[in-house]
Amino acid sequence: MISIELAIALNNERNHVFGSYLFAPDMAVQVLRMRAELEQEINADIRKNA
Repeated sequence: MISIELAIALNNERNHVFGSYLFAPDMAVQVLRMRAELEQEINADIRKNA
């Protein structure tokens, strides 16, 4: 959930700076992709250490 809130905050910041919604979907996708990669790494570490 934190990353979704981060994506929204980044989108709002970009909208404020550029005055456009064109960047918002790309930003959300990028943040969600980063979150998925982090979750995979965390899960791999948990399995390795179990």
